[in-house]
This record gives sequence, structure tokens and C-alpha cells, in this order.
Amino acid sequence: LNNIWSSHLSLNCWNSFKGPNPFTPSTRADTRPNWMFAHNVNTQLALESASRGAHHLDIVFFGDSITEHWRGTKYGHDVTSSSGLQGAVRVFDKLFNTENGGKLEGLPLGLSGDTTHNLLWRLQNGELPAHLNPSVYWLLIGTNDFGDEECSAEMCLLGIIRVIEELRKKKPYATIVVNSLLPRTNDAHGYLFWIKKLRRRKAPRIVLWPHLLAVNKQLESYCRRNQSNRKHDERYGGLLFFNATNIFLEKYDGMEDDPSQASSLSINLDLNLLKRDLDSQSNDIFMGDQTEIRINHTLMENDFLHPSPVGHYVWGVAIVNFLLENNVTNDV
Repeated sequence: LNNIWSSHLSLNCWNSFKGPNPFTPSTRADTRPNWMFAHNVNTQLALESASRGAHHLDIVFFGDSITEHWRGTKYGHDVTSSSGLQGAVRVFDKLFNTENGGKLEGLPLGLSGDTTHNLLWRLQNGELPAHLNPSVYWLLIGTNDFGDEECSAEMCLLGIIRVIEELRKKKPYATIVVNSLLPRTNDAHGYLFWIKKLRRRKAPRIVLWPHLLAVNKQLESYCRRNQSNRKHDERYGGLLFFNATNIFLEKYDGMEDDPSQASSLSINLDLNLLKRDLDSQSNDIFMGDQTEIRINHTLMENDFLHPSPVGHYVWGVAIVNFLLENNVTNDV
């Protein structure tokens, strides 16, 4: 699969991109003792689901902590009693458990803190067994490449596409849906385009959103360009992009710190923001009219990274509707 990049990358360019080589799968067992335990839990869940037959599952979710929260676990251990994840678990059981009235049957296989090359290792080492054949694989991975490893947007993008190609190689007849990276910010109030330059720091904190947005735009383009297999043979699954951006954002009117005062916003930003010099000399940097855009406080936790129970519900309903509208699931 490394050859797919031969027309785009040369070995010399790795020196200009920041982050681990996205083609090299890796674990975090050396730094996180519970990581291998969590992987083994996921593998066992995948094997158990595979043993129930080809039509048991509609959708398998692969990802990081955002996905793992749907199971109420952290590194494979149940933490619902102490972490406030009961709401996320109830949402998943309502939407993706047919015995509880859900329209689809789903399985979340997430692992907290994982990056693209961690997920690649998991797929190659047990979490994608031969007989696990849902209609859809749903992929949300990459935010930790930015947050934990401070990868460049280019390296994060390559890592996500490498995971997509692994899924396409091993499950050519399944539909793969790539979820956009969810909005996140370092700003304490949830604003996407605020950089506060601290006096004791030589450089401001990075504004994450332009980088996330650039990756999302490229992922959407990649999915659109790579539907060729399905065009030539309808047995092959599709490759779809799901944009969850607007679900979690709002436009603040400056009157009250109340999400009910916010309005939905359709976002179309300039990708040149990715090239903006973050080493500005000003103490506070605002980026044009976009300074009113912020993450919805009701739909995200206070870390502005993980969906709240309400956010999980709104996002989950959108996922179900998207899959039913695109007619890519089993008849349930």
C-alpha cells in the first residue's frame, strides 16, 4: 500500500512533514499498560460479533476515546460509575441496539488516545477478523495525531488515508464512511479562532481548527475521487464522507453565555488559514468574522473535544439518518 503514494511523495519529504511515519503501525503498550488489555477486549468483541453471522451487524465503529465512550469504557475498563459516561452508553443502546428499538445494530471499537498508526496496528492484529462483515465500517480517527503527537496536517491526512486503504484492502465489499474530524479548540470558552499569547510563552498556542478543517476538506475530496471500484463492480462497497462539523458548532451572538442564543451555521472557510503564520507578534489574534464561531457548550464536554451525552445523541441520530438515506445497511 505504500506504493499508492509514489506519485505524491518522495522519501525526502518526510523531513518536511512533522509526526511519525503514518505507514508504520505501532502500539502504545510501552507507555500505557492498559492499552494491550483494551485492544484484546476489542478483539474479543469483534470475534464474538463475527461468530453471530454475516447479517448480525449493520455497522462497526473504529476510533479513539470518542468511540470508546459509547461503550462506557476507558482502556477497556468499565468506568460508567465514575466518569459520567452513562449518558453516552444509553444513547448508543438506544440508537444502535435493535433489541432496544434501534434501527441499526452497531459495535463500537474505540481505544482512548489512539492515533492513526495505533488504529492501523489494531486492524492488522485482530480487531478486523475475516468473518466480521457488517454493511458499514465507520471511521473517526486523527484528532490525537494533532493533540498528542502534534503532527502536521499532511501527516495526519496520510495516516487517516492509510487506515482507509487497510479497510478497503481487507473488506472490499463493505461500505466505509469517513467521519470528519470533530471540531476542537484550546480556548476555554470554545471559540475556534482565538489565540491567546501568554507572556511567558515564546509562541501562541496553535489554533487547531484550520488544520482540522484542511484535513476534512482533503478527506472529502479523497472519498469522492475513490468511488471507482463501485462504478465498475456494484459488489464493491462505497467510500463515503460524513461531515459532522456543523452539528457541534454555533454562532455566538455576544448577548448571553447560553447555547439557546446560538444559531446553526454553515461553514465555508478559506483553506489558506492553514498557512497562516501562528508566530504573530500581537498578544491576541482574531481571524476576521470567524471569531464568533465556537463549539456548542451543550453538545461538547468542557474539554471541547468529546461529545456530551446530548452531543452523542444528536450526532448518532445524524449517523443513522445518513446510513438509511444512503441505503447501505442490512434490512432491519
